Amino acid sequence: MWIITFLLIIEALLVVFLALFFRSHAKEVISQVNIRLEKMEETIRTRRISLHEKESEDVLLEQHLSEIIELYELTKKVSASLELQEVVMTLSQTLEANFSFEKGFLFLLRDDSDRTHTPQDIDRIYALPANAKSLPEKGLVTVKAEDISYLAEMLEAAREKKEAFQGSSFPFTAVPLWVKHRLISLIVCEHLKPEDLEKLTILSRQFALAIQKVKLYGKIQELAITDGLTRLYTRRYFLERFHEELTRSKRHHLSLSFLMADIDFFKEKNDQYGHLVGDVILREVASQLKANVREIDLVGRYGGEEFFIALPETG
Repeated sequence: MWIITFLLIIEALLVVFLALFFRSHAKEVISQVNIRLEKMEETIRTRRISLHEKESEDVLLEQHLSEIIELYELTKKVSASLELQEVVMTLSQTLEANFSFEKGFLFLLRDDSDRTHTPQDIDRIYALPANAKSLPEKGLVTVKAEDISYLAEMLEAAREKKEAFQGSSFPFTAVPLWVKHRLISLIVCEHLKPEDLEKLTILSRQFALAIQKVKLYGKIQELAITDGLTRLYTRRYFLERFHEELTRSKRHHLSLSFLMADIDFFKEKNDQYGHLVGDVILREVASQLKANVREIDLVGRYGGEEFFIALPETG
Protein backbone atom coordinates (compact mmCIF):
# COMPACT_ATOMS: atom_id res chain seq x y z
CA MET A 1 0.00 0.00 0.00
CA TRP A 2 2.73 2.39 0.92
CA ILE A 3 4.43 1.67 -2.43
CA ILE A 4 1.32 2.80 -4.29
CA THR A 5 1.14 5.92 -2.17
CA PHE A 6 4.80 6.62 -2.83
CA LEU A 7 4.33 6.23 -6.56
CA LEU A 8 1.35 8.55 -6.53
CA ILE A 9 3.37 11.14 -4.65
CA ILE A 10 6.20 10.77 -7.15
CA GLU A 11 3.75 11.07 -10.02
CA ALA A 12 2.19 14.19 -8.48
CA LEU A 13 5.60 15.75 -7.94
CA LEU A 14 6.56 14.92 -11.51
CA VAL A 15 3.40 16.51 -12.84
CA VAL A 16 4.07 19.64 -10.75
CA PHE A 17 7.68 19.72 -11.93
CA LEU A 18 6.73 19.32 -15.56
CA ALA A 19 4.05 21.94 -15.19
CA LEU A 20 6.51 24.37 -13.62
CA PHE A 21 9.13 23.55 -16.25
CA PHE A 22 6.83 24.04 -19.22
CA ARG A 23 5.41 27.19 -17.65
CA SER A 24 8.90 28.68 -17.27
CA HIS A 25 9.85 27.57 -20.77
CA ALA A 26 6.63 28.99 -22.16
CA LYS A 27 7.36 32.33 -20.52
CA GLU A 28 10.83 32.34 -22.08
CA VAL A 29 9.43 31.42 -25.50
CA ILE A 30 6.74 34.08 -25.19
CA SER A 31 9.35 36.62 -24.13
CA GLN A 32 11.52 35.77 -27.13
CA VAL A 33 8.50 35.94 -29.42
CA ASN A 34 7.59 39.35 -28.00
CA ILE A 35 11.15 40.58 -28.54
CA ARG A 36 11.08 39.38 -32.15
CA LEU A 37 7.69 40.98 -32.67
CA GLU A 38 8.98 44.27 -31.31
CA LYS A 39 12.00 44.08 -33.64
CA MET A 40 9.74 43.34 -36.58
CA GLU A 41 7.47 46.26 -35.67
CA GLU A 42 10.53 48.53 -35.40
CA THR A 43 11.76 47.32 -38.78
CA ILE A 44 8.33 47.93 -40.31
CA ARG A 45 8.18 51.44 -38.82
CA THR A 46 11.70 52.20 -40.08
CA ARG A 47 10.82 50.96 -43.56
CA ARG A 48 7.60 52.96 -43.55
CA ILE A 49 9.50 56.11 -42.55
CA SER A 50 12.14 55.42 -45.22
CA LEU A 51 9.45 54.83 -47.82
CA HIS A 52 7.65 58.01 -46.79
CA GLU A 53 10.90 60.00 -46.98
CA LYS A 54 11.64 58.54 -50.40
CA GLU A 55 8.15 59.42 -51.58
CA SER A 56 8.62 62.95 -50.22
CA GLU A 57 11.99 63.23 -51.99
CA ASP A 58 10.40 62.01 -55.23
CA VAL A 59 7.63 64.59 -54.87
CA LEU A 60 10.17 67.35 -54.24
CA LEU A 61 12.27 66.26 -57.22
CA GLU A 62 9.22 66.16 -59.46
CA GLN A 63 8.17 69.58 -58.22
CA HIS A 64 11.68 70.98 -58.78
CA LEU A 65 11.82 69.48 -62.28
CA SER A 66 8.37 70.86 -63.05
CA GLU A 67 9.45 74.34 -61.97
CA ILE A 68 12.57 74.19 -64.15
CA ILE A 69 10.55 72.99 -67.16
CA GLU A 70 8.00 75.74 -66.53
CA LEU A 71 10.76 78.35 -66.44
CA TYR A 72 12.23 76.97 -69.64
CA GLU A 73 8.84 77.11 -71.36
CA LEU A 74 8.31 80.67 -70.13
CA THR A 75 11.63 81.82 -71.54
CA LYS A 76 11.32 80.00 -74.87
CA LYS A 77 9.20 82.82 -76.26
CA VAL A 78 12.10 85.18 -75.63
CA SER A 79 14.01 83.39 -78.38
CA ALA A 80 11.40 84.55 -80.86
CA SER A 81 11.76 88.21 -79.85
CA LEU A 82 14.17 90.60 -81.52
CA GLU A 83 13.17 93.65 -79.48
CA LEU A 84 14.94 94.47 -76.22
CA GLN A 85 11.74 95.84 -74.69
CA GLU A 86 9.95 92.51 -75.22
CA VAL A 87 12.88 90.59 -73.73
CA VAL A 88 12.98 92.78 -70.63
CA MET A 89 9.21 92.59 -70.18
CA THR A 90 9.30 88.79 -70.41
CA LEU A 91 12.07 88.71 -67.81
CA SER A 92 10.08 91.02 -65.55
CA GLN A 93 6.90 88.97 -65.84
CA THR A 94 8.76 85.71 -65.21
CA LEU A 95 10.49 87.06 -62.11
CA GLU A 96 7.27 88.51 -60.73
CA ALA A 97 5.33 85.26 -61.24
CA ASN A 98 7.96 82.76 -60.02
CA PHE A 99 10.20 84.50 -57.49
CA SER A 100 9.83 86.29 -54.19
CA PHE A 101 11.86 89.49 -53.80
CA GLU A 102 11.31 93.10 -52.79
CA LYS A 103 12.69 94.88 -55.85
CA GLY A 104 15.15 94.18 -58.62
CA PHE A 105 17.16 95.70 -61.45
CA LEU A 106 18.49 94.66 -64.83
CA PHE A 107 21.85 96.25 -65.68
CA LEU A 108 22.95 96.33 -69.32
CA LEU A 109 26.62 97.02 -70.00
CA ARG A 110 27.86 98.97 -72.99
CA ASP A 111 29.13 96.95 -75.94
CA ASP A 112 32.36 98.95 -75.96
CA SER A 113 33.00 98.35 -72.27
CA ASP A 114 36.71 97.87 -71.51
CA ARG A 115 35.87 95.18 -68.95
CA THR A 116 36.69 97.39 -65.98
CA HIS A 117 33.04 97.00 -64.91
CA THR A 118 32.65 100.45 -63.38
CA PRO A 119 29.48 102.57 -63.24
CA GLN A 120 30.66 104.22 -66.46
CA ASP A 121 30.26 100.86 -68.22
CA ILE A 122 26.50 100.76 -67.50
CA ASP A 123 24.42 101.49 -70.59
CA ARG A 124 20.92 101.18 -69.11
CA ILE A 125 19.29 100.18 -65.83
CA TYR A 126 15.76 98.77 -65.82
CA ALA A 127 13.65 98.47 -62.68
CA LEU A 128 12.10 95.05 -62.05
CA PRO A 129 9.30 94.24 -62.10
CA ALA A 130 8.50 96.68 -64.89
CA ASN A 131 5.05 98.19 -65.31
CA ALA A 132 3.92 97.50 -68.86
CA LYS A 133 1.16 100.14 -68.64
CA SER A 134 3.67 102.92 -68.04
CA LEU A 135 6.16 101.95 -70.73
CA PRO A 136 6.97 104.52 -73.40
CA GLU A 137 6.93 103.43 -77.03
CA LYS A 138 10.68 103.21 -77.43
CA GLY A 139 11.79 101.41 -74.31
CA LEU A 140 11.46 101.02 -70.59
CA VAL A 141 11.91 103.81 -68.09
CA THR A 142 15.50 103.60 -66.88
CA VAL A 143 16.79 104.09 -63.35
CA LYS A 144 19.61 106.49 -62.61
CA ALA A 145 22.88 104.88 -61.56
CA GLU A 146 23.28 107.23 -58.60
CA ASP A 147 20.03 105.89 -57.16
CA ILE A 148 21.62 102.45 -56.65
CA SER A 149 23.63 102.73 -53.42
CA TYR A 150 25.47 99.43 -53.86
CA LEU A 151 26.24 99.78 -57.59
CA ALA A 152 30.01 100.21 -57.18
CA GLU A 153 30.27 97.24 -54.79
CA MET A 154 28.23 95.02 -57.10
CA LEU A 155 30.27 95.85 -60.21
CA GLU A 156 33.52 95.33 -58.31
CA ALA A 157 32.34 91.87 -57.26
CA ALA A 158 31.19 91.08 -60.80
CA ARG A 159 34.74 91.60 -62.07
CA GLU A 160 35.91 88.60 -60.05
CA LYS A 161 32.91 86.25 -60.09
CA LYS A 162 31.32 84.13 -62.80
CA GLU A 163 28.40 82.80 -60.78
CA ALA A 164 25.69 84.35 -58.62
CA PHE A 165 26.88 86.12 -55.49
CA GLN A 166 25.48 87.83 -52.39
CA GLY A 167 26.17 91.41 -51.39
CA SER A 168 28.50 91.73 -48.41
CA SER A 169 26.95 94.89 -46.99
CA PHE A 170 23.64 95.12 -48.84
CA PRO A 171 20.74 92.61 -49.07
CA PHE A 172 21.00 91.81 -52.78
CA THR A 173 21.65 88.77 -54.91
CA ALA A 174 23.37 89.41 -58.24
CA VAL A 175 23.49 86.97 -61.16
CA PRO A 176 26.01 87.93 -63.88
CA LEU A 177 25.00 87.22 -67.49
CA TRP A 178 28.08 86.08 -69.43
CA VAL A 179 28.40 85.38 -73.15
CA LYS A 180 31.74 84.06 -74.42
CA HIS A 181 33.72 85.23 -71.38
CA ARG A 182 32.18 88.70 -71.62
CA LEU A 183 29.86 90.20 -69.03
CA ILE A 184 26.89 91.73 -70.85
CA SER A 185 24.36 92.21 -68.06
CA LEU A 186 23.41 91.55 -64.44
CA ILE A 187 20.12 90.62 -62.81
CA VAL A 188 19.88 91.91 -59.25
CA CYS A 189 17.16 91.04 -56.72
CA GLU A 190 16.92 92.37 -53.18
CA HIS A 191 15.94 89.93 -50.40
CA LEU A 192 15.69 86.96 -52.77
CA LYS A 193 14.83 83.65 -51.11
CA PRO A 194 17.87 81.31 -51.00
CA GLU A 195 15.88 78.44 -52.51
CA ASP A 196 15.17 80.58 -55.60
CA LEU A 197 18.82 81.19 -56.43
CA GLU A 198 19.28 78.05 -58.54
CA LYS A 199 16.18 78.82 -60.60
CA LEU A 200 17.33 82.40 -61.13
CA THR A 201 20.72 81.17 -62.33
CA ILE A 202 19.07 78.86 -64.88
CA LEU A 203 16.82 81.69 -66.00
CA SER A 204 19.70 84.14 -66.38
CA ARG A 205 21.55 81.91 -68.85
CA GLN A 206 18.55 81.84 -71.16
CA PHE A 207 18.15 85.60 -70.99
CA ALA A 208 21.85 86.21 -71.56
CA LEU A 209 21.57 84.52 -74.94
CA ALA A 210 18.34 86.41 -75.71
CA ILE A 211 19.87 89.79 -74.88
CA GLN A 212 22.97 89.02 -76.92
CA LYS A 213 20.82 88.01 -79.89
CA VAL A 214 18.88 91.27 -79.68
CA LYS A 215 22.13 93.24 -79.65
CA LEU A 216 23.53 91.35 -82.64
CA TYR A 217 20.29 91.86 -84.55
CA GLY A 218 20.47 95.58 -83.78
CA LYS A 219 24.01 95.74 -85.13
CA ILE A 220 22.96 93.95 -88.32
CA GLN A 221 20.07 96.38 -88.75
CA GLU A 222 22.40 99.32 -88.19
CA LEU A 223 24.91 98.02 -90.74
CA ALA A 224 22.12 97.58 -93.27
CA ILE A 225 20.89 101.19 -93.05
CA THR A 226 24.04 103.18 -92.19
CA ASP A 227 27.12 104.03 -94.20
CA GLY A 228 30.17 102.25 -92.79
CA LEU A 229 32.46 105.28 -92.97
CA THR A 230 30.27 108.23 -91.95
CA ARG A 231 27.62 106.38 -89.89
CA LEU A 232 24.96 108.35 -91.78
CA TYR A 233 21.98 106.72 -93.47
CA THR A 234 22.76 104.96 -96.74
CA ARG A 235 21.35 106.42 -99.95
CA ARG A 236 18.76 103.67 -100.33
CA TYR A 237 17.47 103.87 -96.76
CA PHE A 238 17.44 107.67 -96.78
CA LEU A 239 15.29 107.74 -99.92
CA GLU A 240 12.85 105.23 -98.38
CA ARG A 241 12.47 107.38 -95.27
CA PHE A 242 12.29 110.57 -97.32
CA HIS A 243 9.45 109.09 -99.38
CA GLU A 244 7.57 108.30 -96.14
CA GLU A 245 8.09 111.84 -94.84
CA LEU A 246 7.03 113.32 -98.16
CA THR A 247 3.81 111.27 -98.15
CA ARG A 248 3.08 112.24 -94.54
CA SER A 249 3.73 115.93 -95.22
CA LYS A 250 1.36 115.91 -98.19
CA ARG A 251 -1.35 114.12 -96.23
CA HIS A 252 -1.19 116.53 -93.27
CA HIS A 253 -0.31 119.64 -95.33
CA LEU A 254 3.04 120.10 -93.57
CA SER A 255 6.23 121.76 -94.79
CA LEU A 256 9.24 119.63 -95.72
CA SER A 257 12.67 120.91 -96.69
CA PHE A 258 15.28 118.97 -98.63
CA LEU A 259 18.96 120.00 -98.69
CA MET A 260 21.95 118.82 -100.69
CA ALA A 261 25.49 119.51 -99.51
CA ASP A 262 28.99 118.67 -100.66
CA ILE A 263 32.57 119.39 -99.60
CA ASP A 264 34.39 121.95 -101.76
CA PHE A 265 37.77 120.97 -103.23
CA PHE A 266 37.49 117.52 -101.66
CA LYS A 267 39.01 115.62 -104.59
CA GLU A 268 41.97 118.01 -104.72
CA LYS A 269 42.75 117.63 -101.01
CA ASN A 270 42.06 113.89 -101.13
CA ASP A 271 44.62 113.45 -103.89
CA GLN A 272 47.11 115.75 -102.15
CA TYR A 273 46.96 114.26 -98.63
CA GLY A 274 45.74 110.73 -99.34
CA HIS A 275 42.55 108.75 -98.78
CA LEU A 276 43.10 108.29 -95.05
CA VAL A 277 42.94 112.05 -94.53
CA GLY A 278 39.93 112.17 -96.88
CA ASP A 279 38.14 109.57 -94.72
CA VAL A 280 38.81 111.65 -91.59
CA ILE A 281 37.30 114.71 -93.30
CA LEU A 282 34.20 112.79 -94.37
CA ARG A 283 33.66 111.42 -90.86
CA GLU A 284 34.12 114.88 -89.28
CA VAL A 285 31.70 116.57 -91.69
CA ALA A 286 29.15 113.81 -91.13
CA SER A 287 29.55 114.24 -87.36
CA GLN A 288 28.98 118.00 -87.63
CA LEU A 289 25.88 117.48 -89.76
CA LYS A 290 24.35 115.04 -87.25
CA ALA A 291 25.21 117.30 -84.33
CA ASN A 292 23.39 120.27 -85.86
CA VAL A 293 20.05 118.74 -86.79
CA ARG A 294 17.05 117.63 -84.74
CA GLU A 295 16.29 114.05 -83.81
CA ILE A 296 13.42 113.91 -86.33
CA ASP A 297 15.62 115.15 -89.19
CA LEU A 298 17.21 112.74 -91.68
CA VAL A 299 20.86 112.92 -92.74
CA GLY A 300 22.31 110.59 -95.36
CA ARG A 301 25.33 110.12 -97.60
CA TYR A 302 24.41 110.50 -101.23
CA GLY A 303 27.79 109.32 -102.45
CA GLY A 304 31.43 110.43 -102.39
CA GLU A 305 31.58 113.80 -100.61
CA GLU A 306 27.88 114.59 -101.17
CA PHE A 307 25.23 114.53 -98.45
CA PHE A 308 21.50 115.09 -98.28
CA ILE A 309 19.29 116.28 -95.42
CA ALA A 310 15.52 116.13 -94.96
CA LEU A 311 13.88 118.52 -92.46
CA PRO A 312 10.25 117.58 -91.67
CA GLU A 313 7.85 120.38 -90.75
CA THR A 314 10.43 122.99 -91.79
CA GLY A 315 9.84 125.75 -94.33
